[in-house]
Amino acid sequence: MTVSGVSGRSSIVAPRLRKSGDVELWTDGAWVVFLGLGDIAVYCAMPRAGWIQCGGQLERLDLRGHYDPGGFHRIEFDRLGGDLLITHEIGAARLSRPSRVVWQHAHRDLTAWRHGVTEDAVWFRSQDGYFAIRLSDGEVSVLQTAPPETL
Repeated sequence: MTVSGVSGRSSIVAPRLRKSGDVELWTDGAWVVFLGLGDIAVYCAMPRAGWIQCGGQLERLDLRGHYDPGGFHRIEFDRLGGDLLITHEIGAARLSRPSRVVWQHAHRDLTAWRHGVTEDAVWFRSQDGYFAIRLSDGEVSVLQTAPPETL
């Protein structure tokens, strides 16, 4: 993959991205973050600067070589000030600009789906109830029977 801009040009080899077929992408116009739907590597780019690099790897569901009934791979993005929250099928991660995974937490619960984001946590709903991952450090809060009323 190559990014060209007024300030230069940069390339990166992303072998698993090519195999994924589908890419989830987020941008604020200057910073671009993307990863393959079934990929673990997070790529960050600043096209105007002609800059791209791998920002880290996420612990994600890996169904390569196994039956995939479909629908398990999912990615959502939320802006957190200058950072970015990436929620995926088995956890969440916080990415800082330009390209560093600050923290990540894999809850590994396939029944858990993102319920919402408050100012201090991302909330999940699973078959066992609700739980949250703190945005400040990626730690998990206690399981609850209901989410906060702010959601």
